[in-house]
Amino acid sequence: MSETKIIFNYGHVLSSLNIPVSQENNNFLNFINCPTNLLRLHVVLKNTIACLSQKLISEIENNPILKSQASGYLNTALKLLPLVEQATHNSSLFAAAIGATQPEKALRGVISKNPLYTMLYTTDSQEKSAVLEFHQTILFIQPLVAEARKSNIKIEFKNSDFIRMSIGYRHLIKSDIVTQRLSTSTRRANTVQLLHVFLDMLAEELRAELSLPSALKELKSLRKDQSNPLHDKLLIYDNAKYVRRVIGLIRGSPIQRRNVGRKTRTQTRSKTVRERIGNTILTPFTLAELDDEEPIIYGLIEATQEPDPEALLSGEVVDEDDTGTFVIIDESIPLESYVHEFHQRRVSNDTLKRLERQNNYVPYSLQLLSPQEIQKLMFFLASEQHSPLEQIQQIVLMCMFFTASPLENAIELRVVNEIKDNATDTNITYDLSNHHWIIPAFDLKYKTHEKTSDCLKVAKYLRLPASQFCAATFERFRKSNLSSESKIVGFELEELKPTLQATVDKTMQGKQGGLARISNHMLIMSCQIYGQATTTLLYNRAPPGSIARSYYTTLSTQTLKNRYTSLLKLLAPIIKGAIQTPTQIIVKKSNQQEHIGSQWHPDYTVIQKCIETLKTNTIKYSELWADYRQWHDFHNLFTLYVLFCTGLQTGLRPLKTPIVVPENIILPAKVFIRREKSQSDEFNTRYIPLVNEVIEQMQHYEEHLLAVKGRLIRLGTPVKQIPRLFFLEIEPTQSDKLKIVPFSVSSYDKQLSHYIDAPVNSNRRLLRVFLEDPSSIKSTFTPVPHEIIDAVLGHANIGEQFWSSSSTLSMRAIYQTIEPYITELSNILGIKVIQGMPS
Repeated sequence: MSETKIIFNYGHVLSSLNIPVSQENNNFLNFINCPTNLLRLHVVLKNTIACLSQKLISEIENNPILKSQASGYLNTALKLLPLVEQATHNSSLFAAAIGATQPEKALRGVISKNPLYTMLYTTDSQEKSAVLEFHQTILFIQPLVAEARKSNIKIEFKNSDFIRMSIGYRHLIKSDIVTQRLSTSTRRANTVQLLHVFLDMLAEELRAELSLPSALKELKSLRKDQSNPLHDKLLIYDNAKYVRRVIGLIRGSPIQRRNVGRKTRTQTRSKTVRERIGNTILTPFTLAELDDEEPIIYGLIEATQEPDPEALLSGEVVDEDDTGTFVIIDESIPLESYVHEFHQRRVSNDTLKRLERQNNYVPYSLQLLSPQEIQKLMFFLASEQHSPLEQIQQIVLMCMFFTASPLENAIELRVVNEIKDNATDTNITYDLSNHHWIIPAFDLKYKTHEKTSDCLKVAKYLRLPASQFCAATFERFRKSNLSSESKIVGFELEELKPTLQATVDKTMQGKQGGLARISNHMLIMSCQIYGQATTTLLYNRAPPGSIARSYYTTLSTQTLKNRYTSLLKLLAPIIKGAIQTPTQIIVKKSNQQEHIGSQWHPDYTVIQKCIETLKTNTIKYSELWADYRQWHDFHNLFTLYVLFCTGLQTGLRPLKTPIVVPENIILPAKVFIRREKSQSDEFNTRYIPLVNEVIEQMQHYEEHLLAVKGRLIRLGTPVKQIPRLFFLEIEPTQSDKLKIVPFSVSSYDKQLSHYIDAPVNSNRRLLRVFLEDPSSIKSTFTPVPHEIIDAVLGHANIGEQFWSSSSTLSMRAIYQTIEPYITELSNILGIKVIQGMPS
């Protein structure tokens, strides 16, 4: 079968920018690996023109086909540049704002899908001048590798190589060491060979500076330690090696790869192997199970679309938004013969992968320790061991069990006499002064805002109480081993693991998976009782499942400590049956109120003040609705009040039209059906229970909208120009004319910023935290079961939805549980139903 080539069609986006839609433009955009939304195209065009305007490297110059392509692409780029410059209304085509010029920020969402395009993006003048010849090699690397493959069939250039090279290349050109040397060296690098030599020399120089042969054992820790002055050089060294290895493909040197995974009895290709090409995934399938034939059906699944800038601005977790378009190509047989088979395989494969990720194909009885196994483990941990190795094994296993830590983290345990409040240790620590486990706070990498003035104080670490049983073991260890604060394990993972595994096998009497089950036992216990979000924050370890739960959850350190104490109390009767040491828990309360989780969770008292101010101003301006000069202010205030308050009561994302619309309400059941994401299927649809106050408030708002639209029509605004949700502004040049501002995250944020300094999606964060821990807003209610919280906020994994065949939930049960909590939240925050402009 001939090779299937993936070509993207940019016609729609080009026509929207008034740029001619031609095969020439389409081919060029495919050549530079451009994303389908043309993000930052202006910058990449200028860099491509500068690159191709230079003298061509000999590998391109001496190849008539590549030389002709280079000339043609340069002409196309020169024609496109002025056309793109005229599209000033589309800011995403141009360089990012100050502070977001690095690809990681400016090209958010396309870095891994468009690696070549990412390498061509740079706005730094020093970088630009240094990497022009480098860019020529990057632009033509695929055809150059294809030429090399003609002489050596072992040459293989995978998409993963492209992505890894893109990452390495970006790190290299950001380094002054590299750009300074490139600025002089690459002026002579008119061949790939000289460029390869440059990278080779750079790697060797850095290797000598780092003294790598004598420091190989320290490389692992050095790569993690960013404070070490050698860290940056090691990073440059690693990336220079990899980029050199990829460029070596052009010179005929295959990349030496390690064989990963189990070997199968046959070398036949799997019929469901996926390979990413550009921003698509190519999945071969076949109806006939014939090992001697190539698959004759291919499916293209478009990868996740570019994140909506509005979603980024609102603080939403864009990784949640799984979208895609499914296309079937190369129909060698009638469509009717294989569409059903193809679809069923795709669905079953996705389902199995989800199940495997969540449950690992084993029941809880094979993941958790049995009571007898816990007693055997505790008996070993409480016994007095004489050899230093056995004592270290005790401490490591104790850390794994009580902090749910994998072995590689447990061997990094530190024991200190006292930890300071400003400590920033990234390892698990045991504090001997009051016998607490010190867990570094879970760090959410996804940050979108710098609004912190109205947000809760975030803790750097979490203190978890230890039992007297743990304290006795550590005191015994201190007397015999610990003279000062130190890391207690002096062994590397590879050295300690075999002996530890042998000890566990002996203790557990040979049952498989002992080490993993020891570190997972309290993790799974916590997931079963408190859910994934609490567990993630408790142990700084994310269990499988939707990470969005953690992005929207913030719990106080005291709440987490209380929940951990409850878990220990559940274990106490089992442990007590194995050892004589007291199992009481050492708990010391702290007056300091800190939180772990979402970085931008607002204090509920700030929300109270915001609602009270909005309510007061709305009622005040309602008296002026008859005044044609000021009624638009009342509309804006009333709209803002309704959006903010119903958002808190429903958890609606502030995207698209974030209000409860009557046509999507199932009134007898008091349920609102909401599609908030780009894909309209059952997995991106939420079923939101509504309390009576929300329904009544939305009825008043619908009447208000009718009155406002009537006034706008009388003022000459065409009906078609009035959107579903909008704000009003006075035209700057005509004080007697109103301008309609359609709802968007930015327009909502502009209005809301006058009353609260917090992200616009704070409503979801506050609602989730209230349901997880009602005491966070001084309520006496008990926490809501985590599976109901996930159902209400749309955070359930596939297979966990209330309509799933394996679910024990129902929407009626969800409503009956949630309704009193939403009423309680409304009362505490002071949310009242307000009437709008009468129609």
